[in-house]
Amino acid sequence: MQERPPRRAGSPFVARGLAVVTIVCVVAAAVYYVARTGPFQPEVEASPAQPPWAAEVIEEAFSVAHAASDGERWVLADPRAGRVHVLDADAHHLRTFGRTGVGPGELGNPERVAIRGGRIWVADRVRPEVLMFDSSGDFLAALRPAPGCEKGNVVALAASVEGLYLLRVCSELPRRIRYRLERAPGPGESVTLVLDAVAHVVEVSAGGAAPMHFPALVAWHGSVLVGEGSQGCFTLLHTRSGEREADCFTGVARSPLPAAERARLSARWGGRVAVPDSLPLFRDLAVVAGALALHRPLSTDSSAWIELEPAPPFATTGRQWGPLGSGSFGGPMGILETFDGVEGTILRVLQHPRDP
Repeated sequence: MQERPPRRAGSPFVARGLAVVTIVCVVAAAVYYVARTGPFQPEVEASPAQPPWAAEVIEEAFSVAHAASDGERWVLADPRAGRVHVLDADAHHLRTFGRTGVGPGELGNPERVAIRGGRIWVADRVRPEVLMFDSSGDFLAALRPAPGCEKGNVVALAASVEGLYLLRVCSELPRRIRYRLERAPGPGESVTLVLDAVAHVVEVSAGGAAPMHFPALVAWHGSVLVGEGSQGCFTLLHTRSGEREADCFTGVARSPLPAAERARLSARWGGRVAVPDSLPLFRDLAVVAGALALHRPLSTDSSAWIELEPAPPFATTGRQWGPLGSGSFGGPMGILETFDGVEGTILRVLQHPRDP
């Protein structure tokens, strides 16, 4: 068994936000990986409405920054190991690919993944390109940024029948941070700009602290939904017509960030980052078991996936998946939950976990 990298103290909820802040502040790469304070054990009862979990321990996985599914397989981004893991629908390990480096097809810190139609895409924090692999893990191509933000990092991916959508953060410090939406229509085709400043443009005062962001992206029924969890706002793009709708999520109250955790983060960032006093309204977006859902932190150790109405205004339907641990990911067939175990990463899949 491979030796596992040491765990780092801290709360897991900030991982997504720190990824963006790291890009903005150009801080050391190790700061991003805020490990779990300990596995949260959700209470899951087997019933006809909520089938049992399928559980596996993957020795090859050192960490899981992100996971995505096409309904038949899961792919996991493992930044500690610098690799990508491919699992079947029940979280059985199929293969691992990736080698550390900055050359063609090599990975440094893979953070976001997408899968569709026999293609796997990987966004790596050490490079602005998105790497494309086949289902066996063989490198196919590097998707270079569209002009205008050549050094910006990709913070979210979404695969659809129209191709791969990319959400890129463009840091124009000391004054401005903006997000833009790009699309790669198909294999071998160039990445094109879809929308500039798709979510919002953040003005940063000279010498001021950069805000902590939680960007999210999902392709949904001929549309692309871009979200930002700290503000709880969305931009819905109808891809064929180009029409846009904007809305903010106000369906739930914010959960407070514990004072001790806020003090720890404030001390770590030394005033360069504006640490919020509450948890984000959501951390991610996904299509879960056929429904549009957002991933909401309930505390620093627990979370839930909450179903949304399929069109603006994006109110909750009253259905949710949870409570779960903080490291969970949504996919077409259900929820993948991850825990940091002694002998490997513990993975649990709940198929069709919608509450009645």
